[in-house]
Amino acid sequence: MKNGALLYLLISGVFLGGILAVLNSENSPVSLFQVILIFSFLIFVGYKIFSDDFQIYYNDYAIPLIIFSGLIFLSLIYSEDRTNGFFNGIRFLVLLLFVGLITNLVISQKQILKGLILGSLICIALSMVSVAESLFNPQTVIQNFLSQGASITRSAAGGIYTDPNRFAASLFLPLSFGFAVMNSRLDMKYRVVGGFIFLAILGGIITSYSRSGFLAVVVICALCIYFFRRFKPFLILGLIAIVIVFAIPSLRLTMFSYSERIISLLSGIGDASSGIRVLLGLASIKMFIDSYGLGIGFDAFGNHFTDYYSPQQTIGVIEPHNITYTILSELGMQGFFIFGVIVFFLFRDAFGNIKKSDSTIDKIISVTLFSSFCGYVLFYQFYGGGLFDSILMLNIGLILAHKKLLSGWDFSMDPKTA
Repeated sequence: MKNGALLYLLISGVFLGGILAVLNSENSPVSLFQVILIFSFLIFVGYKIFSDDFQIYYNDYAIPLIIFSGLIFLSLIYSEDRTNGFFNGIRFLVLLLFVGLITNLVISQKQILKGLILGSLICIALSMVSVAESLFNPQTVIQNFLSQGASITRSAAGGIYTDPNRFAASLFLPLSFGFAVMNSRLDMKYRVVGGFIFLAILGGIITSYSRSGFLAVVVICALCIYFFRRFKPFLILGLIAIVIVFAIPSLRLTMFSYSERIISLLSGIGDASSGIRVLLGLASIKMFIDSYGLGIGFDAFGNHFTDYYSPQQTIGVIEPHNITYTILSELGMQGFFIFGVIVFFLFRDAFGNIKKSDSTIDKIISVTLFSSFCGYVLFYQFYGGGLFDSILMLNIGLILAHKKLLSGWDFSMDPKTA
């Protein structure tokens, strides 16, 4: 337990979560992450019992999370999709258990650092698979460029991730780590390694053609530069990237088609998916108003959407693509308020970790976790499923674990143990 083996196993499972589905022709009812999470939880409980150590760390988020979870299950009383709502409510509770497990398993700064390095290595491998099947495939690159966004062939690590957008989001944490190392005050050899991590993982995000993912990368980079106050590494890396893009025709074509997709996302016009997001947002507002501010019930957005727009208008897309209006329309003002409070305090604690970081390593960790968390918040303003993102939950768990360490936590002195 103390050597961090269980923590590293969990981190591996998070980033390789879909690999069982691939090995079983996508018919596997469980993911590798779910198997590892259950296994890790049983080991953790067994260790506590046999070592006669029943101390469990908890924090100030316990009460608001209990209230928010209670609202989820209470809303199922009037939800039109109680079965899926109950199932996804349980999924959310399991991920909260995962966050708690992370905060209890982490007992040192080195464990977080090693975990970030492990995650980076896995994501470099996944990114290289995507780059090989996309950017280094001239036929795919030319087809994507000529389609002008109408029919993009997108990569997701050879099928380990079934959703290219989700694949892009899975790379935010290690990408942020690489960029933070590159901008830090560490020795040059470590900063060069950080630059390599950043470029390799950026290649994976580019192959996903995820517009919201690329916008999140911009936010992550901007925050890292701001907190480290080092513009020179970014300028050097930027020049290298420009030279590489213009030297390799396939990359040049890819970036041209990518830029068109980003512009269409920001403008709301240019392709069908951007217009669909507008209709989904308008429907959510109408749901909130028609439910008198109480919400329509957890996970019931898809059932009510057809009351306002036909599936033909959205090409069959009826699921929400924004975590903010999803909470507002499904859980009402009360759920939106509690959710806002939780997110606000997460921002406060993640930012507070940066202010408390005296050592270079601590600052790298805190800037990595804060900037990637901001990237996730932005990403899920354009995409759905934020409450069930296991890597986002890992990010949150590490933020809270780092806060615990920076506060000088000790089991023997901390009253927040049971």
